[in-house]
Amino acid sequence: VVLYYWSGHGSGFGHILDLYNFEASTQIIISDGCNSGEIITDPDNKLARDGRVILTACRAEELSLGFSWLDPPGVFIYFLIEALYSNCTGADVNKDGLISAEEAFYYAAPRVPEFLKNLNIPDDLKQQHPQIYDYDDKEEVPLTKCRSCEIKTELENTNMTSFVIEEQESQFNKSFIFAKN
Repeated sequence: VVLYYWSGHGSGFGHILDLYNFEASTQIIISDGCNSGEIITDPDNKLARDGRVILTACRAEELSLGFSWLDPPGVFIYFLIEALYSNCTGADVNKDGLISAEEAFYYAAPRVPEFLKNLNIPDDLKQQHPQIYDYDDKEEVPLTKCRSCEIKTELENTNMTSFVIEEQESQFNKSFIFAKN
């Protein structure tokens, strides 16, 4: 399993293309930047394929907003993390005791435009609609067990070795790849 998270200006599409050759049976890609939906809608997209779940903060033509008073500051990632901390009160739709990437997305996605609708910002900035590409809509990819006040990933419960493959940070971008083998 490989989990790749990218946050910054623009879609991060160029950075994420590095994942094209990863040979992991399951890959979760989270892109938290403006225009990030292009990762899913690009006609030459080589990322949307079997074994991948792609979550984006917005559509290809939209901005991904963040505010310094949110922790973390991105509106989409804020609600995605809230889903993981929800202790199954809203995110664990199938009541299996796990919160999957898909369940976290469907928890967060409607909350983003609802949250922005109530802010005192220009109307054109209130248009942010997270997107998902799910290679298999019948099987979910678990991210965490339901727990109160802590996140414990399924990956941590295995006896496999974990490592950070790559971590990059600049003034405007942050990304990391986490993998288990």
